[in-house]
Amino acid sequence: MPSLVGSEMCIRDSNSNKAIEYLFKATKIGEQATRNEDIEQVLGSSYKALSEIYQATKNFKASQEFYKKYLDLIAKLEKKETTIQKENLQQQLDIKKEENKLEMLIAEQEKKQLAYEKLLLKTEKIQTEKNLEINYLKTKHLEQLQKAQMLELKEEKFTNEQIQQNLKVLEKEQQVQFLQLQHCLLYTSPSPRD
Repeated sequence: MPSLVGSEMCIRDSNSNKAIEYLFKATKIGEQATRNEDIEQVLGSSYKALSEIYQATKNFKASQEFYKKYLDLIAKLEKKETTIQKENLQQQLDIKKEENKLEMLIAEQEKKQLAYEKLLLKTEKIQTEKNLEINYLKTKHLEQLQKAQMLELKEEKFTNEQIQQNLKVLEKEQQVQFLQLQHCLLYTSPSPRD
């Protein structure tokens, strides 16, 4: 800023009026463009330099006025810095909250996925157990059918054996009857003498 540099040269040369003129130009420029922090710093330096020049020239009222502007500007800059820091902290907190939400969502999703997989495994286990039970029941049923068939075959064999035995007994009885009949006929037959 040429006005500020010119004022410093005038202060060194003890030309306070010229320094005040340059500093007023610098403050006007700074007051019109207070959006830039560097300009605000220059403006603060200008207020402070004006206060010091007025104090050196025994104009205490003007010195106090510019020193107050300097302090107000410093307070404004500090407040602005505090606000920026608060906003940055708030942004960091918001980001952290979002990260936490995402982490919770991911954890919840993973938990749901694990629960789903566990349920799937449990369902598969139950299905496998049911299939095993069905196979066991089928095997038992087949075993019972085989036992029933074996019993039926044994009964049939037993019945056949009984029939065979009865037939043999009947055959023997018939043979005995036949022999008895023969015997009777032989011994009871009329004799040829008659």
